[in-house]
Amino acid sequence: MVELANKGYRFKPVVATVEGGRLRAFFRSIGETNPAVTEPDASGRIAIPPTYLFCLEMLDADDPFGFVNEIGVSIDEILHANQSFVYHQAIYVGDTVTFRARVSDIFEK
Repeated sequence: MVELANKGYRFKPVVATVEGGRLRAFFRSIGETNPAVTEPDASGRIAIPPTYLFCLEMLDADDPFGFVNEIGVSIDEILHANQSFVYHQAIYVGDTVTFRARVSDIFEK
């Protein structure tokens, strides 16, 4: 079992820029075709769906699954039970975002 000392562990921040081409590929992969989502809004910008941020963080991380090594857990032993996000404002194509992930709890099940 992983030591609970890792509870509260903060990972190295990941900085990423939202690129239009990657977002279009994401929309294709999930079958999103609604122009209200895929086309620019009244301001001329495309807002990204919150679910895309999880993909963006992994795409721009030095090692997308390196977090398991950092906290000393084998990926074979992980059951992803809960995850939450805090959004401070809408994010658009061209914006640069910083992800600050942390482990809030680890327990054996």
